[in-house]
Amino acid sequence: MNTSTAPPEQVPRWSLRLRLTLWFVLLSSVIQVTLVLLSVFYLRLTLSTFFDERLMSRGRPIADTVRRADCQVTDEQLEALAQDSPRFIVAEQIILTLYDQEGAVLSSNLRPAPSAQEMGILGDAPQIPTSSSRKNMPGLRSDTSVNPARVLMYPIRTASGHTCVLMIASTDTFFHNIMGISVQLVLITLTANTLACGIAGWMISGLAVAPLERLRRMTASLSPDGLHGPSVAQVGHFREAVDLERSLEETRSKLQLAFQAQDRFIANVSHELKTPIAVILTEADTIPRSHLSPTAVAFIESTKEEMHRLGKIVESFLMLTKLRGGATIPYPAPAEMNSVVLEAIIECRKEAQLRRVALIPELAESDRALYVLGDSDQLQVLVVNLIRNAIRFSPKGGQIVVRVIDVETECLVTTRDFGPGVPPAILGKLFDRFVQGPEEEGRGHGLGLAIAQGVAELHGGKITVRNIPEGGCEFSVRLPLARSIPA
Repeated sequence: MNTSTAPPEQVPRWSLRLRLTLWFVLLSSVIQVTLVLLSVFYLRLTLSTFFDERLMSRGRPIADTVRRADCQVTDEQLEALAQDSPRFIVAEQIILTLYDQEGAVLSSNLRPAPSAQEMGILGDAPQIPTSSSRKNMPGLRSDTSVNPARVLMYPIRTASGHTCVLMIASTDTFFHNIMGISVQLVLITLTANTLACGIAGWMISGLAVAPLERLRRMTASLSPDGLHGPSVAQVGHFREAVDLERSLEETRSKLQLAFQAQDRFIANVSHELKTPIAVILTEADTIPRSHLSPTAVAFIESTKEEMHRLGKIVESFLMLTKLRGGATIPYPAPAEMNSVVLEAIIECRKEAQLRRVALIPELAESDRALYVLGDSDQLQVLVVNLIRNAIRFSPKGGQIVVRVIDVETECLVTTRDFGPGVPPAILGKLFDRFVQGPEEEGRGHGLGLAIAQGVAELHGGKITVRNIPEGGCEFSVRLPLARSIPA
C-alpha cells in the first residue's frame, strides 16, 4: 500500500484545555465585574448618604440660629457658627452663605461670596432637600477641580415672616479619598481573583480533558500489533468517558477479530502457495536443457528467479503472521552477533553487487563475544531486511556501513546508507506493514521493516531510525546481551 502525500489538516492553534480555561476566566470575570460595579455603586450611594446626613446634622443647628436671629446675621457671626459647629472629619472646612428671597447675598464667611446664580437658588425658596448637590467652590482648600464641594440648601422662614436661604458647603475630599482607596482595593482584588480563576480554570480544565488526553495517547498507540493486548484501561470516572471507553473497546475488539481473520487467511494462503512454488522450482531444475533453445533456457531461469522471489514473499507473510500472533522462541540459544551480521552481509552480497552498492562491515572489536539469547536465524532475517532496505535506497556506486557496537549490557547493530533519507511524511509509521513512499512503487512489498521490528521485539530489543543531516538514514537495533556466555 503506497502512501500519498495529503494536504496537512488545519490544526486549531488553541487546545481544548486553553479554550476551557479562557472561557472560565471570561465568565468569572464578567460575573466579578458585574458584582464589582454593583458593589462600587452601592458603596458610593451609601457613603454619599452618610456624608449627606452628617452635613445635614451639622447644618440644622446653624439654620435654627439664623431663624431665631430673623435672618439678621453678619459674616463674623456665620464664621463663628461654622467654627462652633461639630466636626465629623479632621481638617474639614465649611462655607456658610445667607441669601434673601431675591438671591442677594446677606452674609457669608467667604468673600467674595458665591452668587445665587452659581448656587441655582433664584426665585422662590426651594423645599428642604433630601440629598446634597455637587458644586465647585473656589474658596475651599481642597482640590476643587477634581473634587467638588458637597452643598446643601436650607430654606428659612422666620416668625416675623422673613424668608432666606442658608447655603452650607463642605469639603468632600474625604469621601473621594475613601472611594479612591475602595476602587484601588477592588481593582487589586479583581486582578488577583482573575489570576486565581485562571489557575483554577487551568486545573479544572486539566481534570476535564485528562480522560480525553489519555484516550488520545491510547488510540495513537493502537496498531495491528497492539490490538492483541489487554482491554482498554479505564480513563475516566464520568458517564461520557465510560461510554466512550465502551465504544472504543467494542471497536478495538472488532478490529482485533478482523485482523485475526486476515492473519489466518494470509497464513492459509501462504501455506497453500508453498507447495506449488516448490513443485515449480523442482520441475524447473529437472527439465533437460540440452535440446532447448536459449530463449527457453532463459525463460526457465527467469521462472526460477521469480519463484524464489515469490517464495521469499510467502515466507515473509508467514513470519509476520507468526510474530503478530504472539510467537515465542521455543528453544532460545546464544547467537554471536558478529557472526550473525557477517552471514547477513554474505546473503545480501549478490543483491548489492547487482545494484553496485558496497557493503562495509564494521564488527565489534570487544574483548568479549557479543551473544544475544534467541534464534540466530530470525536475528539474521532482521539484519538482512535492514540491509536490503538500505540497498533499495542507496545510489549506484554508494556504500552501506553495517556496524556492531558493544554497549555495556546491549548489542547495537546499525545500518547506515547514503541515499535520500526517509520522507518525513512516513517516518513515524515506517515499521507498519506495506508502508512505502510514493517513489517506491514496484520496488518491494513493504514487509521487511515490519518483520525486522517484530524479530527485534521478540528478542526484547527495539529499532529506531533517524535521518542523517549529511544525507541518508541510519537504522539502529538495540538487543539485550545474554547474561551468561557459553563455554
